Amino acid sequence: HRGVDDGERPPKKPWFDLGKATLALAAVVGGANLFTQGASAAAEALGVSKTVIGLKLVAVGTSLPELATALAAARAHKTDLVLGNVIGSNIFNLLLVLGVAGVLVDQSVEARIPEFDMPVMLGLAILPLVIALVAKRRIPRLAGLILLGIYVVWLVMDPYMPR
Repeated sequence: HRGVDDGERPPKKPWFDLGKATLALAAVVGGANLFTQGASAAAEALGVSKTVIGLKLVAVGTSLPELATALAAARAHKTDLVLGNVIGSNIFNLLLVLGVAGVLVDQSVEARIPEFDMPVMLGLAILPLVIALVAKRRIPRLAGLILLGIYVVWLVMDPYMPR
């Protein structure tokens, strides 16, 4: 243990556990890739815009590894890991991914992004902060259900989705 007192014991088979973690990560990333490719092809066949594909389908596919990590961490009662994963991945996507893409190629932005999606994103980014402040630094189950419900409403009610 060597002075670490977090209530956990070190793994007895670190190489085996590392191998399992690597395999699980590869499976999640591979599954996310398959999901993204299939969803994109289906959406294009239905005539959905590339922006909608990116906002709705590709975002889900690329976020599946984060969801898997969050679920595993939540089941292990590691709430700090769940929150760190969400905040870190958003910072990574906003700054590094968008920054690298912008360095490689000028990015054009459809009118719907600053008119609809960015204000929605900004409001929803602030909502968990408000919940945590009101609920005394907690995100209760009811708040989780509300956040999930808002996501479903956003998926279904998006004014730019083809009808």
